[in-house]
Amino acid sequence: MKRTLPFIFLFFISIYLSAQQLPKILDGGIKAARMTQPSPLPDLNENPVAPAPSLQFRDEEVQIGLTRFDIQSIGSMGRRVADFPDGKVSAAWQHGLDQSGGWPDRGTAYNLFDGSGWGAIPDFSLEATRSGYPSFTNTPNGLEVVISHKNTSATQWYLQCHTKTPTDTDWTAQDIPSTVTGGPVWAKVATGGADGNSIHVVAVAVAPDFGGVIYEGINQHPLYYRSTDAGATWDKVDVIIPGLDSSFYNTVGGENYNIYANGETVAVAIFESWGDIAVFKSTDNGETWEKRIVNDFPLDKYDDMGYEPGDVPFDPAVPDSISIFSTDGSGSVLVDDNGKVHVFYSILYVFAEGADRFLNLTVDGIAYWNEDFATNEREVIAAAPDLDGDGVVTVTGTFDQLRYNNSNFTSFPTSSIDDDGNIYLVYSTIREDFLDFNELSIRHIFIIKSSDGGLTWSEPFDLINPDVVEFYEFIEAQYPSIPARIGDKIEMVYMQDFDAGLTPTNATATDQYIMHISYDKETFEPNFSNETTPFSSEVILVPNPAFGKASVQFDLREKSNVSFHIFDTLGKRVYSSKVENLQAGNNTEWLNLEGLANGLYFVQLAIGGQKITKKLVIGE
Repeated sequence: MKRTLPFIFLFFISIYLSAQQLPKILDGGIKAARMTQPSPLPDLNENPVAPAPSLQFRDEEVQIGLTRFDIQSIGSMGRRVADFPDGKVSAAWQHGLDQSGGWPDRGTAYNLFDGSGWGAIPDFSLEATRSGYPSFTNTPNGLEVVISHKNTSATQWYLQCHTKTPTDTDWTAQDIPSTVTGGPVWAKVATGGADGNSIHVVAVAVAPDFGGVIYEGINQHPLYYRSTDAGATWDKVDVIIPGLDSSFYNTVGGENYNIYANGETVAVAIFESWGDIAVFKSTDNGETWEKRIVNDFPLDKYDDMGYEPGDVPFDPAVPDSISIFSTDGSGSVLVDDNGKVHVFYSILYVFAEGADRFLNLTVDGIAYWNEDFATNEREVIAAAPDLDGDGVVTVTGTFDQLRYNNSNFTSFPTSSIDDDGNIYLVYSTIREDFLDFNELSIRHIFIIKSSDGGLTWSEPFDLINPDVVEFYEFIEAQYPSIPARIGDKIEMVYMQDFDAGLTPTNATATDQYIMHISYDKETFEPNFSNETTPFSSEVILVPNPAFGKASVQFDLREKSNVSFHIFDTLGKRVYSSKVENLQAGNNTEWLNLEGLANGLYFVQLAIGGQKITKKLVIGE
């Protein structure tokens, strides 16, 4: 099913009433049910699956991990990678390989680049028992910190802090104290403080469905925790930040928040789809807080009792009279070296029909706000690109097939800053020109940069490109993370596979690869090159599916030597040939497929340093 989305060029946005929202019409299929809040330990995908070999065809990127539990986040991304001045890089992610029995091995996996190479791909979690949804970073003093949630029973949860230095092999585990009924879950961590030893955590009280209570009037109440001695003790626990309370919210979704610290300035941002997008700032290391509303949700404490068009303000960009501008719950917050807070969030509209909540997928993009902006002022700085220039972004597949929980097509922003004050933002977005094996649109990861404090932004650059990733046109790339502070290079960790969207509930899980790539932070070029390819028309494989042999039909712009390669889905080259002095114009070459098992393959044509890759099915 193809859906086309009108595309508008990005420009600076002023106030809410005049904002341009990159509207995208989805052929009438704009209504998507909002997913219910999942369990902190969901019993998904219970059918066991045997391990498969890891991919071997990477060029510049490195596979550092493997998981089959592919829900790395249900809202905002926590940090997953840390950068050190001595050249070391470390990363953590949500691990799970044993699909039977509700993922008994699920937890935090970790790997380290020690300056010369990454360690072996881990097949275990650092926690002793099943845990979930880690947030990972390092302190200014070089200590690595992992915060994850665990449960002691079906109804009691707690946060656990693991710390070590990159030169250590053993982690020190510390339970974060809490007296909240049911306990806290879904933590996000940041580090700072005057001496570099402070650890700041924001989490939510677990929902009543999983052993908690409506805590102080909010379902999943956000709570703040602090350690000033690198996790040895916790002097602030279960803290309700003033203004982040039941006066404004009835509920806050799991991971619909994020945190950042720079010295003694700490910022907590809330990205609730049915509440205010707000930021809470402390300049004294978490002692006192000030609140700023980024986007004022017009229905305070929405209670699922319904509303009328007149209950919400007029919005010229709204797709209908009851939809409300909001966010999908994913966002990032940053504090620059001048103490200014910057906020990034994925945009969409929401609406309700009685007690049922829905996502209205008629807009798409990443909105930006900083403390110089007024409430409801924003700039849309990124969105799904219109690659063919026809004025629409064409999405193949339904939202349920492509979805990552409630996230929109452009989502999961993660921001960072370097010592020169450059701000970087990575995010995932749909590509209209690439499809997976099921003919569904896939996502890549893009980056933009501001060298003037957020006044202007660079053109989006696709980080999943042929210079660093083989078979980039078939890879789904999601959940990007970069360090809280950028060093000499941009160290990015993300999850990839060959299938669009999450593994459906109770389906057999497939391997998801945790990948690392380093990028030069100064050499971003325009996103899409106009360089002329050696081929003057599309490369076609006939027949496809093929039996025994297949022809490759293509037009050359000039006389060339052409190499032909076939790879299986594990990256192993199973066929190669080369034909010299092929004439300009139409050409047909035959590939011998004898001896190749039925299945999916990649056929690659190479002329000099330029390559084009097509999918080929052998057999039925």
